[in-house]
Amino acid sequence: MKADTSERLDNLEDEVRVLDSAIDARTRELWTEITKLRAIIEELKAAQTRREK
Repeated sequence: MKADTSERLDNLEDEVRVLDSAIDARTRELWTEITKLRAIIEELKAAQTRREK
């Protein structure tokens, strides 16, 4: 019984590590996209400012 519980705990810890890694990877991807979008927004603002002058 105790070994079974220990094995289940080990499996759950492994699953958590895998999920944590996947979340970290996805977070990095999302921040990359956010950075790109911020740059696009700044370019659009600059273009609008130039047109208004």
